[in-house]
Amino acid sequence: MNLFVVRELNDAFKTVSLLNKIGLNAISFPITKCLLKKIPNYKQKYDFVLITSSKSIYIFLRYLDLYRKTHLKLPKIFVIGQETGNELRSKNFTNFYQAKGNSKDIVK
Repeated sequence: MNLFVVRELNDAFKTVSLLNKIGLNAISFPITKCLLKKIPNYKQKYDFVLITSSKSIYIFLRYLDLYRKTHLKLPKIFVIGQETGNELRSKNFTNFYQAKGNSKDIVK
């Protein structure tokens, strides 16, 4: 199972490491290192995308536009926290699952 983790740079690598330890194939998408003209990994098929920061919504939606050009079906989208879910809804995107808590709760 491939999991795409959208987070701030330092946190992305920590979260990916924890998820890989429990057997998931997690890949980071550090939002603070991403150039809008060169969004990485959109051609690779993912089963899930995990968003843990409302700061990442804009770049995530750009990523989805590119992903749709290559893949017929979108991955399942999971968000952590009320603020992240609210920000995604404010952009008229409602097809996601929202969890309470924070990113540390996902590996429990």
